[in-house]
This record gives sequence, structure tokens and C-alpha cells, in this order.
Amino acid sequence: MTEPVEDVPEANAMQAESISTADIAVETAILDLLRARGETRSICPTEAARSLAGATTDDLAWRRYLPVVRRVALALARSGTIDILRKGKVIAPEQAHGVIRLRLKPGQEEKS
Repeated sequence: MTEPVEDVPEANAMQAESISTADIAVETAILDLLRARGETRSICPTEAARSLAGATTDDLAWRRYLPVVRRVALALARSGTIDILRKGKVIAPEQAHGVIRLRLKPGQEEKS
């Protein structure tokens, strides 16, 4: 597990599309997990949130990272780096709601 990211602002403050240090940490966590899993496998956004929260005595600390993970995942999907899946099918980022999974787009595994 990684160390917790300390500068992840609350979800309301993270609505802007600007790139912050927290965004970079979240993007790195998502892509590292996806590359470790492989191009044909997917992850749940909660896995990235848990990774960012690190080891903590608060079992639900990862939840505060989830809105930021989802927002960064949408940006990665818009840029063509990852696919967002719902019920096993690729969906447009604008359709992402409810239960989703993330997967590397084919050919993205070897990129850094």
C-alpha cells in the first residue's frame, strides 16, 4: 500500500478540471493498479481509493478519496487512456454513474 495522500480536497472543491498534485497521485494510483492487473482485466474505483487511503485505523477512510478517483477516471477516459465499464460494456464517460469498473484501453499497458 502507498502512503495516504494528504492534499486531496473535498469533492466539492475538486470539480474544476485543473490538474493538481492530488490529481497526479490519483492518476498514478489508477494506472499502476490497472497495469498490474493487465490490459484485459478491470478494477473497481474503490480499489484506487483504498490504495490512496493507505493503512489506517479508520476502515472507511478510503471513501473520502472516491469522488476524486471517479473524477480523475472520467478525465482518463476522455483522454482515451482507459475505458469505463458498466455491466461489462464500455460506456461513454458522460454515462458513468452507479457501479462502474475501469480498464486500460488496448495498447495502453506498455505506456507510462
